[in-house]
Amino acid sequence: PADGLPGLNLLDPAARTKRDTLFGAIYLHTAVDIAKPGPNTRYRWVLQGNWKLIVPDRVNQPKDEVQLYDVAVDPHEEKNLAAEHPDRVKALLAKLDGWWRP
Repeated sequence: PADGLPGLNLLDPAARTKRDTLFGAIYLHTAVDIAKPGPNTRYRWVLQGNWKLIVPDRVNQPKDEVQLYDVAVDPHEEKNLAAEHPDRVKALLAKLDGWWRP
């Protein structure tokens, strides 16, 4: 990254290998409050190794369920494995909550 800025240079292969977990969020198209990301959140997600956990926001996506995928085996995310791997869901959720809790 540029001096003084946080982040990772994705063009640097050595820097990319230092990152074992990715985090992200998906927001509403029309922001409720641009200064507060929580009310705008639809989903949060974490990717660690081959495992991707997608957690719906309880307010904005109340009917959606937690999703877990092995993206190496299922790159199109068609088979939700959350019910089959509750311990993995719990561990990834703890990482996700440690990253950001809206």
